Amino acid sequence: MSYTKFEYSNLKVYKGGVYFEVKNVGKKMGSEVAQVYLSVPETENFKGGYRSPKNLAAFTKLKDMKPGEVRKVELVMQKKSFSYWSV
Repeated sequence: MSYTKFEYSNLKVYKGGVYFEVKNVGKKMGSEVAQVYLSVPETENFKGGYRSPKNLAAFTKLKDMKPGEVRKVELVMQKKSFSYWSV
């Protein structure tokens, strides 16, 4: 729970990761957990709801951001984040 607000901007996606900036736009110091989720495309082997439609691929905690502070974030995902197991 945070008592401030955060704004995400300048998203850049590249093979294997993402880059973006997080700014504390509120009036109080706060922490934020930046998260990236990947969705599984519907295929012949994946139809319906036997798995979660989105999986957490990467995250980081941005601690004690002052009001107006901007931090650059790069989240790199493991290769296995882009695959899934099927019988």
